Amino acid sequence: MTKCFLPSLLTHLILTALVGAFEDKVSSFLEFHCYDCHGDGQNKGGLALETLETALSNPADFAHWELIFDRVETGEMPPKKVKERPTDEELKEFSGHLAPALTRAHEERKGTVLRRLNRREYENTMNDLFGTNLRLAEMLPEDGRSHEFDTVG
Repeated sequence: MTKCFLPSLLTHLILTALVGAFEDKVSSFLEFHCYDCHGDGQNKGGLALETLETALSNPADFAHWELIFDRVETGEMPPKKVKERPTDEELKEFSGHLAPALTRAHEERKGTVLRRLNRREYENTMNDLFGTNLRLAEMLPEDGRSHEFDTVG
């Protein structure tokens, strides 16, 4: 039980710290550069920042944050007509805090199952890589099976 509990607790603590840093750094950028049009009751373009949650585990909120990140990265937001454009350093800091948070949230949600190659797949891969015709499968241990599949994740 401790084996399973400790990594999940550690992951939770790390993510909590990252979310705190994400909220602090990103929210100050948004307040200074975005709230005139997207905060305090304003919702130009259908985006109201004060109602947007920072819980990136929610797919709808994640999609909004991803859109915000993309628009800031491409220079579309804040618009060129704004008097005080963010400096390159401010943009870099904003992206530097939001990008890792988005990446981690995406990795947590996608739930990828890693699987290993079975003996035959490993042999084919090595032969493709090295341009040879080795008979490696015969030298490798038998593959485990689950419901007649030998590539279980």
